[in-house]
Amino acid sequence: MSEHPGAADPRPAFDPLGPLDGGRLAVEASAGTGKTYALSTLAARHISERDVPIRELLVVTFTRAAAAELRDRLRGRLLEFAAALESTDEPDDEVLAAVRSEEPELRLARVQTAISEFDSATITTIHGFAQQIIGTLGSTARTDPDAVLVDAGHDVVQLPTGTALDPGGLGKGLAADIVVRELLEAGAAGALV
Repeated sequence: MSEHPGAADPRPAFDPLGPLDGGRLAVEASAGTGKTYALSTLAARHISERDVPIRELLVVTFTRAAAAELRDRLRGRLLEFAAALESTDEPDDEVLAAVRSEEPELRLARVQTAISEFDSATITTIHGFAQQIIGTLGSTARTDPDAVLVDAGHDVVQLPTGTALDPGGLGKGLAADIVVRELLEAGAAGALV
């Protein structure tokens, strides 16, 4: 939505049957507008139409709950694609009908492979993805091996003062130090226990 009343939004509306572009895609929309449907449909189309292995997809969202929902919805969408590609009946879903229109046997094989390799998909939160990257760096990454990813900010501010929240301990370049420094600079020091 444009910040100027009456101005046209320059971003095109999502078309589930639109061309599949390679590269990165960011989906921005309000709650309840179909982001999860859009992402699961696009991922399933990339797998079936462009032969993108599921292990090469990276789907990142904000919360663990959203990541879990997206994981479930993508698995479900792949199962819908497989059922439509196996069926002789014409599907009601226009996306499924379009997927069946070309190379149905080949697309079915791709979808079935994705379903069997589904656990190799990277569908995670921003923090989860960052942890995966840091984990691949091994000892070359300057991180705190005792750091714990928490679900909510209130878990961070309830840590004992003598741990990561000690401003005197900052400056080591650890990821936890950077987060604490940013909290302190943002004026959250009064909220820290």
